[in-house]
Amino acid sequence: MGKREILAANMAALLLVTGAAAAIEPVRGGVRDVRDAHEWLAGQPRGAGREIAGIRFQPTLPINARYDDSIFASERRDVDDVIFGFNPSLLARARPGRHEFAASLYSRTDIYADHSRQDNSEFGAGVSARITLTDWLAFSLQGHYDDLHEDWDSPDVPLAAAEQVELEQLSGAVGAHLQTGRFSADLSFAYSEVDVDDVPARGGGVIDLIGRHRDTVDIALELGWQFNDHLKPFVRYRWNDHGYDQAPPRVLVDRDGDGRAIVGGVEIVFERQLRARLYGGHMMQDFDDDDPNLEQADGIGYGAEVDWQVAPETQLRFDALREIEEASEGFESGRFASTVRLRASHRLSDRLSLAAALGYVRRNYVGTTREADTWSGRIGATWQLPLNLYTTLGWRYSERDSTVSGRSYARHVALLEFGWRP
Repeated sequence: MGKREILAANMAALLLVTGAAAAIEPVRGGVRDVRDAHEWLAGQPRGAGREIAGIRFQPTLPINARYDDSIFASERRDVDDVIFGFNPSLLARARPGRHEFAASLYSRTDIYADHSRQDNSEFGAGVSARITLTDWLAFSLQGHYDDLHEDWDSPDVPLAAAEQVELEQLSGAVGAHLQTGRFSADLSFAYSEVDVDDVPARGGGVIDLIGRHRDTVDIALELGWQFNDHLKPFVRYRWNDHGYDQAPPRVLVDRDGDGRAIVGGVEIVFERQLRARLYGGHMMQDFDDDDPNLEQADGIGYGAEVDWQVAPETQLRFDALREIEEASEGFESGRFASTVRLRASHRLSDRLSLAAALGYVRRNYVGTTREADTWSGRIGATWQLPLNLYTTLGWRYSERDSTVSGRSYARHVALLEFGWRP
């Protein structure tokens, strides 16, 4: 989906755990993110599901119907439809001693009532492990494979595409955490590879998307000092390298390059009620061959992550982030994306949960006058039924105002879901 962060700091799983959040995909300013499925699975309660031979299995079997009044997320193609979905998933966890191992599978199938050409299926698999060697040293590993369709409201979708763009992503990461006395150090290495298929064009022909094939290496080091029980200052350095499969004259520009970011911040903890990370610093993305058509992206980066347990039944989550995203259209170097999100969940009773969220993202494209503002919001309610069944009602709204003709839209999605999860 074209996103490559060079600024982040141990982002926690910030997805709502109600059925409404699972059914209407979490958003980063209105655009679904490939990471959402894996983060949602990893954030499932540890005690849920069934334990067999020391392995805890957490299956979810939901079916849903959605009404979408703008299935193409376009002011030029204002088309509505009813979509039937089936989104099963399975998470398996084992916790031998102080270690934890997990494996996950998920799939998503959408069938359109009137526009069968848009029918699609996605699936993914992941493995992860946390190995605690001593009280002061632990390692983490993870790997994911995803076969996806790019959402119509993605900023990288070709305007002339007749179908959703299909892509494959392979990613993996390894990390180490050291804690000795008040000093802590976190080192991570991540790799991802994205292959984007060509897509049929409206009116015939094929849109060649080979210029979006890429691989990325990302290395980060964070050093922290536990000042007291509530306060931990830290500094973080991050470096990435982007390599694309094709260079001019096969494509218009040479996007191979690297990025760097250095930020300082503070982590604040008040028992189990409030956890916050606030940070800021400098980030940049440069191009190896100094392509005259591309301009270096250079600016201020910042972030905030706040998780507040207001009451035993009420939780608020806020995060803000300014990052550099990759761009893949024409001569755009990239884009500064400033995102703000507020989410809330409230359990009215043992059987009824409510969820709501608001999001905003502003994108400024480097080297052009292009800008875009996207607003989003959603509400949902989940009822727990007998026999481990549940039902969810949800509504989501998103709107984008872009300076590029054809990129603006307003969209409503209403959802009804039934599912089973032990």
